[in-house]
Amino acid sequence: MKAAKAFLLAFFFCTAAFSQNSFTPQAKSFNLNKSEVVITTDGVLDEAAWQNAEVLTNFYQQFPFDTSLAVSKTEVRVVYDNLHIHIAAVCYDNIEGDYVIRSLRRDFDPTLSDAFRVVIDPFNDNNNGFVFGVNPLNAQYEALIANGGTFGASAEWDNKWFSAVTRSEGKWIAEIAIPYNSIRFTPGNTNWRMNFIRQDLKRNELSVWNFVPRN
Repeated sequence: MKAAKAFLLAFFFCTAAFSQNSFTPQAKSFNLNKSEVVITTDGVLDEAAWQNAEVLTNFYQQFPFDTSLAVSKTEVRVVYDNLHIHIAAVCYDNIEGDYVIRSLRRDFDPTLSDAFRVVIDPFNDNNNGFVFGVNPLNAQYEALIANGGTFGASAEWDNKWFSAVTRSEGKWIAEIAIPYNSIRFTPGNTNWRMNFIRQDLKRNELSVWNFVPRN
């Protein structure tokens, strides 16, 4: 799948844009590697493809402030195979107590729950894309972004994709597999935009891999 051989750049969630202030980091990018073995979506990152994937870290805090690196550590890996894009996130949690989870229903409100989300713009137009996310108990959320997110992300859009979550002391791991036939993309386009969002309500922090200012 040529379109999956992506050199991924920032995709700014909904209508957020860069502001002219003293803290404007450069957009991040990474190379996406292909897995030659079948990846089982089980929340256990024991396949060789995960071990060889680039580790994306150093998230930026977006709330309550947007002028520093995130306090809660998050590590993301992305690989692809002939059928899926695979995303794995290790969400470290060093605060004692239960996760903040308001709902286990499909398309839960991700702003009211600990959660990890990936935002994908396969058109590379900074206007249209898809959101996939899970909370620590593997409730799923997906949404469609159209026309630059003028009216927000529409959670009424539903499609088939897969996820699994494992939890252990000090972290939870989310693994997501998105079939190519569940999203739309421009054939032959090898540049896709992507961003990752971590919501840690125990710390009251929202962080993003590519910088997005609060305004």
